[in-house]
Amino acid sequence: TYSETSTYPPGHFRNPLAWGSLEKKFVKLTENYLRPEKVRDIIDLVKKFDSLRDVNELTEELLIKK
Repeated sequence: TYSETSTYPPGHFRNPLAWGSLEKKFVKLTENYLRPEKVRDIIDLVKKFDSLRDVNELTEELLIKK
Protein backbone atom coordinates (compact mmCIF):
# COMPACT_ATOMS: atom_id res chain seq x y z
CA THR A 1 0.00 0.00 0.00
CA TYR A 2 1.23 3.46 -0.89
CA SER A 3 0.23 6.52 1.10
CA GLU A 4 1.14 10.18 0.77
CA THR A 5 0.30 13.22 2.86
CA SER A 6 0.21 16.74 1.48
CA THR A 7 0.27 19.82 3.66
CA TYR A 8 -1.08 21.91 0.80
CA PRO A 9 -3.87 20.64 -1.45
CA PRO A 10 -3.53 20.82 -5.23
CA GLY A 11 -4.31 24.36 -6.37
CA HIS A 12 -2.92 26.00 -3.24
CA PHE A 13 -0.37 28.70 -4.07
CA ARG A 14 2.31 26.53 -2.48
CA ASN A 15 1.21 23.53 -4.54
CA PRO A 16 -0.09 25.02 -7.79
CA LEU A 17 -1.84 22.92 -10.38
CA ALA A 18 0.11 22.02 -13.50
CA TRP A 19 -1.21 23.79 -16.60
CA GLY A 20 -2.70 20.55 -17.98
CA SER A 21 -4.59 19.86 -14.75
CA LEU A 22 -5.89 23.42 -14.65
CA GLU A 23 -7.03 23.18 -18.24
CA LYS A 24 -8.86 19.87 -17.60
CA LYS A 25 -10.57 21.37 -14.54
CA PHE A 26 -11.72 24.43 -16.51
CA VAL A 27 -13.09 22.25 -19.32
CA LYS A 28 -14.94 20.03 -16.81
CA LEU A 29 -16.45 23.00 -14.96
CA THR A 30 -17.61 24.77 -18.12
CA GLU A 31 -18.72 21.86 -20.32
CA ASN A 32 -22.41 22.28 -19.44
CA TYR A 33 -22.38 26.04 -19.95
CA LEU A 34 -20.09 26.92 -22.85
CA ARG A 35 -19.54 25.56 -26.35
CA PRO A 36 -16.25 23.66 -26.72
CA GLU A 37 -15.01 26.29 -29.20
CA LYS A 38 -15.60 29.06 -26.66
CA VAL A 39 -13.81 27.09 -23.94
CA ARG A 40 -10.83 26.62 -26.29
CA ASP A 41 -10.81 30.35 -27.16
CA ILE A 42 -10.76 31.29 -23.47
CA ILE A 43 -7.96 28.83 -22.73
CA ASP A 44 -5.92 30.18 -25.65
CA LEU A 45 -6.38 33.77 -24.44
CA VAL A 46 -5.37 32.87 -20.89
CA LYS A 47 -2.26 31.11 -22.22
CA LYS A 48 -1.16 34.31 -23.94
CA PHE A 49 -2.48 36.68 -21.27
CA ASP A 50 0.87 38.43 -20.76
CA SER A 51 1.04 39.38 -24.42
CA LEU A 52 -2.56 40.60 -24.84
CA ARG A 53 -2.71 44.22 -25.96
CA ASP A 54 -6.00 44.72 -24.16
CA VAL A 55 -7.45 42.60 -21.33
CA ASN A 56 -10.88 43.23 -22.87
CA GLU A 57 -10.03 40.53 -25.42
CA LEU A 58 -10.32 38.04 -22.58
CA THR A 59 -13.18 39.64 -20.67
CA GLU A 60 -15.30 39.75 -23.84
CA GLU A 61 -14.86 35.99 -24.24
CA LEU A 62 -15.83 35.42 -20.61
CA LEU A 63 -19.23 37.08 -21.05
CA ILE A 64 -22.20 34.78 -21.47
CA LYS A 65 -24.55 36.53 -23.85
CA LYS A 66 -28.25 35.76 -23.94
